[in-house]
Amino acid sequence: NTQLKLGSTPFVINGTVNGKSTPALADLKLNTQNASLAELVKLAEAFGMELSPGMQPSGRLSADLTARGPLSGPAVAGTLRVAQLQVSGVVANALQITLNMAPTGADLVQTLTGRIAVNMNDGKLTGVDMSQKLGEIGRFTGASKIGDGATHVSELTGTFNLKNGLASTNDLKAVTDAGTIAATGTASLVNQGLDMRATAVLSCHK
Repeated sequence: NTQLKLGSTPFVINGTVNGKSTPALADLKLNTQNASLAELVKLAEAFGMELSPGMQPSGRLSADLTARGPLSGPAVAGTLRVAQLQVSGVVANALQITLNMAPTGADLVQTLTGRIAVNMNDGKLTGVDMSQKLGEIGRFTGASKIGDGATHVSELTGTFNLKNGLASTNDLKAVTDAGTIAATGTASLVNQGLDMRATAVLSCHK
């Protein structure tokens, strides 16, 4: 039963680590509330984690996770909640991610397998006015213009099944000021490649 502070970020860790076995086995529960996401990213970078240039995420993270299995790569399950998220052109008042995954080999990303459920509310994509762009393409939508050059997302939901670093979804759905957009396909966590098909039902206003 341990309370740990990394910078100003508090963590509560409960459970056991069995160092007598080979490899060492963990059965741990980790909890943190309202931690600074920007500070956590700095700590992760200090330990060698690399993020794409320009991401610079910020917000407040609350996590309730379990880690079970080999200490070098345990299975991780639980919930992450981020308030006031800002990252790489995405702004969200609230984001919840439910995890159930495990690496099956030495390379964490290339062997990541499991399931991720995403639920985002009250957000926007900055620098992308989807109402305007779709209107230019279709020439029939009279979707209202917010005027700030962004696409406002009232809700984003979906589940991703992960296998060896490849995430696939068949139920990704976004409700935006331009209309409803549904997407299916895959996203690679290894090379950040996308292979997605999207269908939009546009909102028309007289």
